[in-house]
Amino acid sequence: MGYALYQAQLGLKAPSAKPLRGFGGASVLEIIQDHESDTYRAVYTVKFSDLVYVLHDFQKKSKKGIATPKPDIELIKRRLRMAEEDYKTLQDAPNRKRTKKMKATAKERKTRKSKVSSEKVEPSSGNVFADLGFQDAEERLLKAKLATKIAQLIEKKGWTQAQTAERTALDQPKVSRLLRGQLSGFSADRLFAVLNRLGHSVEVHISAKERAPEKSHTRVMIG
Repeated sequence: MGYALYQAQLGLKAPSAKPLRGFGGASVLEIIQDHESDTYRAVYTVKFSDLVYVLHDFQKKSKKGIATPKPDIELIKRRLRMAEEDYKTLQDAPNRKRTKKMKATAKERKTRKSKVSSEKVEPSSGNVFADLGFQDAEERLLKAKLATKIAQLIEKKGWTQAQTAERTALDQPKVSRLLRGQLSGFSADRLFAVLNRLGHSVEVHISAKERAPEKSHTRVMIG
């Protein structure tokens, strides 16, 4: 689920993201992911040109049908109105400094309360996996970046999954999982190796300056 939301941040659409019925067009999308015996869903909107709003994430507990439950639909509609209000507030603030990607700085993380409810809009930390509460958020983001680049290279080459499997020493089911962002079976090293087999070098640069462990990070710069 985090991979699909990361793709949305990049302006891409993951295979698991589908338009949610009842909202017209494809501006509101739903991600459905099965984990063990449970089904989890997340809903986000790309209605706004430079922002992605995650409207809801939940576990579908009903055993009947695949439709999103009505109470959840009502909640999504309410939060979509909140998003519209929040976006309008941002657009009406000409002196507000925003980067091209709308990455919130520490000062911009202050919660903005909606005028219409007690719910609040919270800017992303910049790492969607951290926003979802994963302890290994940096590692997950690293793998998401690598997998996205691999998928783009494969698409550029026009390879089928079978051709990709032959050239990367992966079997076809693993290629399918990789392209869908199902990365639990892939280490960063394994993804580096796939990039090498696609004909691309990977270089690791370690900073000379020493920092406190809690202030250190892993970052991938993709050319």
